[in-house]
Amino acid sequence: MDNINFSVISVIKIIFYPFLFYFLKTPNSGIQTQLHLCYMKNENVVNGGYYSDCVLTKLNYNATNREIMNSVIRYNWNQIIDNLKIRKLETLDNIPHTLKSHFEYRSSTK
Repeated sequence: MDNINFSVISVIKIIFYPFLFYFLKTPNSGIQTQLHLCYMKNENVVNGGYYSDCVLTKLNYNATNREIMNSVIRYNWNQIIDNLKIRKLETLDNIPHTLKSHFEYRSSTK
C-alpha cells in the first residue's frame, strides 16, 4: 500500500511541477525586492510604499479602505480581550493603557 501512495504522489508532483513554477517563488526570487530596496539610495525609496517585484506598486483597494481596516482592528481587539477573559484575568494593571480602556468600555456596554 505504501508503494502505491508513493507512486501516486510522485506522479502528482511530476504533473503539477511545471505549473508551480509559474505560481510560486523560490526563496532566491522572493528576497529580490528586499535586496533591491537595501541597495537603493534613501531618496529613491518611498516611505511606507508597497514594493512588489522590485517596483513600487499601488496598494490593493482592501488595504486602503478605512472601513475594512477598522473592522480588522476591531476584530483583533475583541479577540485579544476574549483571550484575556478566557485566562480569567483579574487585574488590568499589566495591560497597556489603550487595551485597558477598550476592555473597560467593552465590559460596560454588555
